[in-house]
Formats: sequence, C-alpha cells, structure tokens
Amino acid sequence: MGTDAERESCELRSGAGVGPLQFGMSPAQVAHALLVSGPQERVGGPYAQEDFPDGVKAFYDAGKLACVALDAVTGPQVFLSGFPLAGSDPEQGQRFLLDHAAEHGNWVV
Repeated sequence: MGTDAERESCELRSGAGVGPLQFGMSPAQVAHALLVSGPQERVGGPYAQEDFPDGVKAFYDAGKLACVALDAVTGPQVFLSGFPLAGSDPEQGQRFLLDHAAEHGNWVV
C-alpha cells in the first residue's frame, strides 16, 4: 500500500462524476478515461459492474456510467470541495458532509 503522498487524488463533482469519470460515459469511454484497455473483471447483477486497477469500480445503468466506487485504501484519494473523504477523523467528516449538504440544498442519508 502506498502512502497518501503517492496516491492519485481526484475531486468528487456532485451529480457529475469523480476525477476523469463523468456520469453517462460508455464503458469504452470509462476505460479510455482511466488510461486502460479495459476492465480487469466484469461482474453481473442488477447494474453492470466493471472492476479496474487501483480499486476503481464502475457501475452502469442502461450502458451508461451511473456510479463509481473507489477503494478507500488502494484507490485514489477523493476530495469533496478540498476535504479528503477517506482517512479523516470520522466526526470531522460527518460534520463536513452535513454542512456541505446543507450549503448545497442536499441531504445526507
């Protein structure tokens, strides 16, 4: 496992995507954005799932990217408005998410 300084980082864009991935992309566009030829594994289920290197999982609805899951340990460090979503103090994280949601007219469930 690399240190946080070695990890790739990316920004979560509410309702739009994360890092180079944008919701609505095709599987080929996702692979291209991740700079790989294709996924390491495809998983069945209600939503098509593709697993990529470095802890990135892409989920598709009707062939378009609908959800991204990133491994908190091996995946990229994800930030929301500059706040690290993994590795922060849980109480700080909860307060940040509640404040961010309220500021943008959203809810945390």
